[in-house]
Amino acid sequence: MSNYKLMLYVLGWLMITSNVQAQETLSLEDCRAMALSHNRDLKTAALKIQEAEANYKLAKKAYLPSIEGSATGIMMPTLELDLFPGMSIPGGPSIPAIGVDKPSILTAGVFAVQPVYTGGKIKAVNAQAKLGKEMSQENYKLTYAQLVEKTDEAYWNVIAAKEGVKLTKTYVEMLDSLESQMDLMYSEGLLPLSEKLKVSVQKNQAELEQVKAENQVKLAKLFLSQIIGVEDESQFDFFDQLDFNEQQYNIQEGVETGLSQRSEIKLLENQVQISVLEQKSTKADYLPQVGVMAGGAYIYGNNGLDNIDPIGVVGGAVKIPIFHFKESKEKMTVARLKTQEAIHQKDNATEMISIEIRQIGYQLDENKRSIAIAQENIEQAEESLEETKVSFSSGLNTTTDVLQSQSELLKMQFELILALKNHEVLKTKWLRATGQIENPPIN
Repeated sequence: MSNYKLMLYVLGWLMITSNVQAQETLSLEDCRAMALSHNRDLKTAALKIQEAEANYKLAKKAYLPSIEGSATGIMMPTLELDLFPGMSIPGGPSIPAIGVDKPSILTAGVFAVQPVYTGGKIKAVNAQAKLGKEMSQENYKLTYAQLVEKTDEAYWNVIAAKEGVKLTKTYVEMLDSLESQMDLMYSEGLLPLSEKLKVSVQKNQAELEQVKAENQVKLAKLFLSQIIGVEDESQFDFFDQLDFNEQQYNIQEGVETGLSQRSEIKLLENQVQISVLEQKSTKADYLPQVGVMAGGAYIYGNNGLDNIDPIGVVGGAVKIPIFHFKESKEKMTVARLKTQEAIHQKDNATEMISIEIRQIGYQLDENKRSIAIAQENIEQAEESLEETKVSFSSGLNTTTDVLQSQSELLKMQFELILALKNHEVLKTKWLRATGQIENPPIN
């Protein structure tokens, strides 16, 4: 029987060990890479780049001649054509009617048409297509930067939640030790039951907080797993530590960098240029259009049409708008207004981005101060707790004082975790706001 129990123990231990080994540890860079390959918005943005490339190639074709062929066949089976109806001569022979075959005609031709002057419309359309290609690439960068920020925040939420679990476990162990001490003092008659129960109640509450902290880890891992495309978050763990590496952030330099690097600004600048080109394209619709044509045609038919040589054709065409009831003026007005709207949107975005960068810079400075204060408070809370414990042993402090000191220390430790987590998140926000997140690979 003992051998059987030993076998069960060994099997159980092997199963636990295999589960632990199967759990993969992911770093922040791993999570970013997985999010890059999983995110559907990013995949859509990559398709938009391909679409813009195709549109650009299509626009360039407008400079080339268009070549078209056509063929037509005509048959008239019910048409009777008599050149001489025929006649009968009294007392003589009849003269038959003279006619022709039922007409059949076949025509075929190939023609090339080359635009010569379009009022600048083809050039404007090509410039718009080129800008569209640039905008699709900037949109991809923007989507990637937003994804990095979202991934980093979710990652550090997991790390912070795990640190919170460690704190609650330590707190429960501390209260458990204090409860044992209270039990001993109560059994020796040195402490009333009410004082002992205070510790037990606090311990029960701490155990509940530990459960909440563990659930917070599960929720944080679940949210991160959704971002990086992991179906079973239990198969992965995320290991890192919250640390503070002091850096200097120059807000004015950040604003200048952000306004020159942010994809949102570049997109709106391109939109202004597209609006200007739209004005030129609209104006071109009401300018003369010139084109040339060259080609050849072949005609074959019966009744004398079977020996016609192929025909060469060369020609030109000029289209001149004359009067459209001021349609061109109204369309130009609409195009100019759209350009002004695009300029206003760009100017507004510039102001908002400048404010955003300054706000994040202020938050980084404030958070730096919060970390320093939290670290100082922890040192003071630890010193206060030790002094309270000594005073409690001497009968100078009550159980409530000890519990209060422990609670204050725990609170300060949680505040430090929150400040360190916010520091990591704000660093990524700063990089995104100033346009300094590295350019992504395009899948």
